[in-house]
Amino acid sequence: MPGAKADRVSRQMLFDARIFLSEKLIELSGVELAPDDLSPADAKREIARRRLRGYSLESSIVTLKPRGNGVRAEVSVIVLTYPGRDMRAMLRGAATASGRYSAGTAEQAVQGAFIGALRRLPQVLAAADAKGSL
Repeated sequence: MPGAKADRVSRQMLFDARIFLSEKLIELSGVELAPDDLSPADAKREIARRRLRGYSLESSIVTLKPRGNGVRAEVSVIVLTYPGRDMRAMLRGAATASGRYSAGTAEQAVQGAFIGALRRLPQVLAAADAKGSL
């Protein structure tokens, strides 16, 4: 579940952001998401058994506020190794959705910001894999 440092972020918005992030991540080539009910011990075993590289993402809605004739969102995504939890990258994204502040325009801004943050994720993962540092 994403975190929130910003005001005006509801639980529902965080839940929706989590679903959105999951959908965007599974669209990336070579990315698989662990099931929610997979225990850490089972995840470690599955990673080792299948000889995968494991990563964990921590995301946060940093700011969410009206700006001019729109809503501005800024997010961060931290890429960590899994199970080691060594930080590999911090990705940031920002977007503005046009219109008066509402749940809909706020959600559009947050989604746009996450799309911006995830834009570099394939390169980050490829660079980490190329170094063999995991």
